[in-house]
Amino acid sequence: MHWTHAPELPGADAFAEALVRLGIRPALGHTAADGATMARAITTGADATGAPVLITHLFNAMPPLHHRTGGPVAAALSAAARGDAVLELIADGVHVAPEVIRMVFDLVGPAAIALVSDATPATGLGDGRHRLGELDVDVHDGIARVSDGGAIAGSTATLPDCMTRAVAMGIDRDAVWRSASRTPATLIVTPM
Repeated sequence: MHWTHAPELPGADAFAEALVRLGIRPALGHTAADGATMARAITTGADATGAPVLITHLFNAMPPLHHRTGGPVAAALSAAARGDAVLELIADGVHVAPEVIRMVFDLVGPAAIALVSDATPATGLGDGRHRLGELDVDVHDGIARVSDGGAIAGSTATLPDCMTRAVAMGIDRDAVWRSASRTPATLIVTPM
């Protein structure tokens, strides 16, 4: 089991240590951390668990990669290239642009990518108003957005949908299969 937290928040280090003591792997994401904070949290997590750290929904709910301030995205990509992190990628055609998904596959390879769907309760229900926890969500043309504000609210794609889209984006079929099956499985079965 993984639990995602933002490493820049007060108490994040103590929280991550408590997770490890309970046998729960810390995951990092939904963060505005600077690159140094993210890199330190990845290294600390990998050292504490003896396994790569999961980066939840790379690019989403993170500041964008910029050439002057790489932030959490640059730290996560570097760590994945070294084998210290596995990057979740949502290949639903909404969350991350196809050229960015291809770039991540080219940079770190499928062994460092866990392809995910971020499917919500609206998946399979079609366009209209739906609930996501406490939030009203409007789905239009298969894209779920929070009714108040318009932020993306998860996905309506299944994992097989994301796999099909990734292949259509030009990702090698074997790489897609590995990132959707074998890589995520290693996160589940690798002992701490």
